[in-house]
Amino acid sequence: MTLTRKWSNSRHLNHEKEVEAIFGLPPGVHSYAILPIGYPLGNFGPVGRGSLADVVYQDRWGQTYAALD
Repeated sequence: MTLTRKWSNSRHLNHEKEVEAIFGLPPGVHSYAILPIGYPLGNFGPVGRGSLADVVYQDRWGQTYAALD
């Protein structure tokens, strides 16, 4: 089984002080995104992925990222 991850950039902010204490962050240091990594429970099968050109833009929304051409 392979490792998987779940992007979490704002849900933890509802409990910001508790999360900072769990991670032992010093005063003045804050988390803005958390990327948990682990082995998934259950059998999820293969994952379909869309084209990067559909979700990656350069400088502004909808502007094609030059490296994908």
